[in-house]
Amino acid sequence: TNRQTRPLTVYARSVLLQGLLMMHPDEIPKHLSALAPHMREMDEWLASQGVDRLTAAFGFVSRHPGIDAVVVGVDSLEQLEQYLALSSKLADFSTILSAGLARFGEIEPRLLSPNLWDGLRQEKRGGQDG
Repeated sequence: TNRQTRPLTVYARSVLLQGLLMMHPDEIPKHLSALAPHMREMDEWLASQGVDRLTAAFGFVSRHPGIDAVVVGVDSLEQLEQYLALSSKLADFSTILSAGLARFGEIEPRLLSPNLWDGLRQEKRGGQDG
């Protein structure tokens, strides 16, 4: 879809999956533990590409044709400056993005959707009461 002719603007939020993408694999909550091996593999692969997780996450959303802008929360001026500096790192991200999508495209979607995490948490506990 051409951004110029769409009647709406699409904003991406929770780019870092509520901080999950910045966690060490050993810090991942139990209900999302199935992501830990993927995160370890992603770290190895990103290192081989010379890219960190933050750059990869923002590179993904900035190259997505359906996303017009990214909404982020910041805790400090340093963090804001770090986000702003990403634009120069993302200039040549298309090749890495294509390879990454091919490599990590099979991760269960429920693990990547923060709005579905409560359901996973309940499954880990053995289901709902009642």
